[in-house]
Amino acid sequence: MKKIMMTLGLASAVLLTGCNQGNAELEKEVTALRDRIAIEDLLYDYYSHLGSGAHTGFDKFFTEDALLDVNGWKATGFAEIQKLYDGAGASEGGEGHEAKAAVPVEKEHMDYMHLTNPIIRVNGDTATAKMFWTGVISDDLNAPPKFEEMGREYDLLVKQNGEWKIKKRIIVADAGMPKSMNSTYKRMRDYDITKD
Repeated sequence: MKKIMMTLGLASAVLLTGCNQGNAELEKEVTALRDRIAIEDLLYDYYSHLGSGAHTGFDKFFTEDALLDVNGWKATGFAEIQKLYDGAGASEGGEGHEAKAAVPVEKEHMDYMHLTNPIIRVNGDTATAKMFWTGVISDDLNAPPKFEEMGREYDLLVKQNGEWKIKKRIIVADAGMPKSMNSTYKRMRDYDITKD
């Protein structure tokens, strides 16, 4: 009887260990899925305000020492990133942005950024993401939209205090790039965000 009880106890311990290992593996997978969704939400949130003139609050998206490279225009840290976006907004926006209220609603200019084909890989507290982006412009409510620009994005992300932030972002235009970036632009087919 004692042998049977010991055997049953040992079998129970083995089964519980197997269940715990299964639960640990499941919890790891669930955490990775939650992180992937959080990263996707971060990227969509970031793009949702582009084109609106709201170029502030970069600490919500970037680490303090983040590197942003847009077609060779480089910025490191919040202040430089802010300056880069302020400069880009000034170079793209002059035409009609100040007088927007006077424009009839059917002729109001709207910009949208569409993200497609995201590939997000989570590895603990770091992750990589790459995707395509397409800028669409609608300058007439009664006319079809027009493609304005398109390209690729490569991101290296880190988890800080439970929140995902972009540590390195490389933006590569494939069409519709402002001529002011011609001197810094470097054509590339693909990019490994983990190198360097």
